[in-house]
Amino acid sequence: MKAEGSAKLRAPTNLVNPSKPDTHEEPDSLSIDTSSTICVLHPTSETARLVAQHLLDEDSPYAFVKASGIKQFRDKDSPQNLDYKLHPDLDFHLESLSRHDVGDCATILNISTKPKNPAVGYTFGRHPSRCDIALVNDPHRRISNMHFSISINEDGTPIIEHHLTNGTVVDGQMLDRNLTAKGKTGPTVTKLTLVSGMVVNIPLHDVTLDLKFRVQTPNRDVIQKEIYAQNAKNFLI
Repeated sequence: MKAEGSAKLRAPTNLVNPSKPDTHEEPDSLSIDTSSTICVLHPTSETARLVAQHLLDEDSPYAFVKASGIKQFRDKDSPQNLDYKLHPDLDFHLESLSRHDVGDCATILNISTKPKNPAVGYTFGRHPSRCDIALVNDPHRRISNMHFSISINEDGTPIIEHHLTNGTVVDGQMLDRNLTAKGKTGPTVTKLTLVSGMVVNIPLHDVTLDLKFRVQTPNRDVIQKEIYAQNAKNFLI
């Protein structure tokens, strides 16, 4: 699927949402379903942008197209002139247009999209048949077949877990199962809780080619939190 004009986001299915009991309409480019979205990973490097673009080209359910209208809103309208009642998720998309981000595509993890291995979560790695998100462009094979995964805990909070050998860096914290074998010291850390603003980095053979993603989690009001918590509970069953 190629991006054309204002691309639409995919509608989640089989989710608890009392405010829309019988609707299955596809949301417009300004909406994001806080009842199902675990997190969005925004590319902050060119190599990461290629991953997001590949997902879009493959019509992947993990492809997220940033609202094409937001930039126009920011350019032609001041915040005082925007009707936030018409665009309740505008803050989320304004935040998604970070000056550090690269490209107009991102990776979205939704409870409505079941991972290939539910016990592990959403998997990222070089092996396309084993992983939910294939990490392309790795000529030196620094990326493991299943490099890391993102799952949720009982509260629906995203958790990243590193697998196998080559490390994953989260906000400067190395997740690695083989520190001793690599002559490094310190406690072995393989899991971390993800919060908005964190940067997930897979170091490659050239620092300019590192895979870097910025984490973003939706803001939820009290009702949205309750709905998301119920969906997260159902997801973990």
